[in-house]
Amino acid sequence: MPPLNGRYKWDAVTEPTDGQKRPRLEPAVKCIVAEQLSNTLSTELFPWTEEAPPECIPKHILNINATSLRRPKSPMPDAEKKGVVIVYIAGGITMSEMRAIYELADTLKRDIYIGSTHIITPRGFLDDMKSLHLKMLL
Repeated sequence: MPPLNGRYKWDAVTEPTDGQKRPRLEPAVKCIVAEQLSNTLSTELFPWTEEAPPECIPKHILNINATSLRRPKSPMPDAEKKGVVIVYIAGGITMSEMRAIYELADTLKRDIYIGSTHIITPRGFLDDMKSLHLKMLL
């Protein structure tokens, strides 16, 4: 398996915009989710967990949204219909990763929900490192 760092820069820096004073680090999760939504994500690095959808099926058939039988269908044109994206990161997520996904959702006008086992804060990270160090000494 090729290393992720060759394709996804975990420490990629973006230039400051008008509202920012310093450059920001962009988490790799933003690039990975953006590629998944544009259908350009590497299947070599991120293989399908089940059988990949056949290429001959039109994409609008694969993007079926559940609707209620009680409510009439929404008047949105087909171009505006977009599915919900759920991102789950096992092992914890940082605030910058959450910010990057919120910005991506805003940019792409999509509903992107992000979740994890817990939120990693600087204090929590240092406490975890401290406990690991103590365990290694025993």
